[in-house]
Amino acid sequence: CHYIKFLITVTYIYQWFCHFLKGVFPGLKFFFQLLYFFFVFIIFTCIIKYDEYKEKVYNMIIFLADNTILKTKLLKEMFYADFLFYKENCKSITGLEYCKLPFGPVPDGFEVILSKGYQEDIIDYESVITPSKEYYEITSKKKFNKDLFTNEELEVLDKVKKYFKNYNAKEIVDYSHKEKAFIDTNKCEKLSYDYSFDIDLK
Repeated sequence: CHYIKFLITVTYIYQWFCHFLKGVFPGLKFFFQLLYFFFVFIIFTCIIKYDEYKEKVYNMIIFLADNTILKTKLLKEMFYADFLFYKENCKSITGLEYCKLPFGPVPDGFEVILSKGYQEDIIDYESVITPSKEYYEITSKKKFNKDLFTNEELEVLDKVKKYFKNYNAKEIVDYSHKEKAFIDTNKCEKLSYDYSFDIDLK
């Protein structure tokens, strides 16, 4: 984890400063002790928040992929769930960032997210090959933990899932291409959550 590596680095720097200040500026040692423990507190707070959001990310996937879903469709539904919730609450459900790819908005680092979900036995992530194309199917293997979500978050997840229930992958891709967030953003760049206020699932 990047936070752990950062903590180790801070610890080494702190120890070096304590050794250096011991004979030069002994009065500053207490100040650096306070600064060090402040950094430790911030890092552990970030770790706790990271674990919380990680659980939410995978439980969102579990919810949306309970009956097997194409990867392309799943990633679009995640986008709509996070952006729609942001529109109503000025924060997203998962804390993920999204970027523009040719097939529409996707979570930044989605391949890592899905691969880890497969490795940790949270989802099935299978390639399906036909004579004309190759696509990926995702099926949840864990039970959805609704206790991680507020009632408002659950309502948005349910709304998105029902709204796109009868959409196939191409249809939801075409739908997402009409969003201002997609139109105004350059390829591979991150989508601003400010565009969430333009989204309207009627």
